[in-house]
Amino acid sequence: MQQRTLNAGRRLALLLCWALPATAAQAGQSALTGRQVMERARSVNQPDDEVMQVEMRLAPRGGRTVRRRLRIEYLKGPDGLDRTLIRFAYPRRMKGTGLLTVQRAAGHDDQWLYLPSLRRVRRIAADARTERFVQSDFTYEDLQPEDLDDNTYKLLGTATVDDRPCHRVEARPRSPSGYARRVVAVDAERWLPLRTDYFDASGECTKTQTVSGVRKHGDRFWRPGRVEMADHRRRHNTVFVISDRAINQKIDPGHFTERFLRTGR
Repeated sequence: MQQRTLNAGRRLALLLCWALPATAAQAGQSALTGRQVMERARSVNQPDDEVMQVEMRLAPRGGRTVRRRLRIEYLKGPDGLDRTLIRFAYPRRMKGTGLLTVQRAAGHDDQWLYLPSLRRVRRIAADARTERFVQSDFTYEDLQPEDLDDNTYKLLGTATVDDRPCHRVEARPRSPSGYARRVVAVDAERWLPLRTDYFDASGECTKTQTVSGVRKHGDRFWRPGRVEMADHRRRHNTVFVISDRAINQKIDPGHFTERFLRTGR
């Protein structure tokens, strides 16, 4: 398992095609561009910091579900760039395993993986972003924050997802990526991405991310209670179930360092 996890380390806000007519709720915002939709989604729902307690469920179709527990911390730094720390608490063999992601103003984000069994921090190379994170259906690229300047966006129209009117936006990467494009359905009222389809260069939809159990936290933040990534080729999915969430609690910026990743203090 140690070697498999290391291999994953060498390679962590937020669709099958559809086209539906615009609803009355969407018509008033028809002048928005794809870029403006993504900017609005980010500005409306981005806190200063956030902490989540999560159960990760890995489920091969027809197979046994594997459960893991982890903590996710997020911080919007004083420079406006995102920082995310993921640390596993269960099972015992994975306890302390962590991934630190620090957004850069230009170029690929910095990512470091800590494996307690090796007692060392490994930097994730840019060409390893397409590898799966600890055998899940999320790649290292999936766990990076949305970089608005590293994508081009096009408004494709509108859609309905879970009875919610949505803006349908196509995102194409400017730099090397594991995907040729993504199609994101953003709730037209809550500005929360509800569904994302990932496509390869041949046009095949290879993965789909969906959310459910959406509710409001505080006076403005809409958050899902469940996030699922389905890999259509592997016939496998990974689910994040959020059991507890705290927003704008003034997280210590010192948590988002290589030292804290390694030692937890």
